[in-house]
Amino acid sequence: MTTSRQVPVHNWRLGQSESAAPVLDDSIAAEVPVALTYNRVSHVVMMATPADLEDFGLGFSLTEGLIGSSSDLLGLKVIPREGGVEVAMTISSECFDRLSTRRRNLAGRTGCGLCGAENIEQALRYPPAVDHCVMVSNAALQRAITSLNVHQPLQACT
Repeated sequence: MTTSRQVPVHNWRLGQSESAAPVLDDSIAAEVPVALTYNRVSHVVMMATPADLEDFGLGFSLTEGLIGSSSDLLGLKVIPREGGVEVAMTISSECFDRLSTRRRNLAGRTGCGLCGAENIEQALRYPPAVDHCVMVSNAALQRAITSLNVHQPLQACT
């Protein structure tokens, strides 16, 4: 899986496209649903860049207290799946018993809303098509973007 992709960048200045300027490509990070499973039982799905997923699985397991040390992780395999990636981990029976008693869905308080889904199928939702008759002018779009700061006081502080 690729960890980034190239996208064309269109320059805008004062609400107008700088059509004379060349369109450049820029790299953006890829994100895919990553399902974490323990002893073949789904635990959670999160969005992540598909790089270093072995470290991601181990780090998540340690910081969530699902395992006590790296030696409790007996095996880990990254498996490409349709629509995402599975990080299939095998943990010690003691850790798995503990995990079974405190199973929960991780609630995503911010972000994409994927946290808490237990498998990739739950994470992939296909909304109905947007009515293509809606027309928004470039000027209206630029006014909306400019007015965002007024409605985001925390963003202004950060």
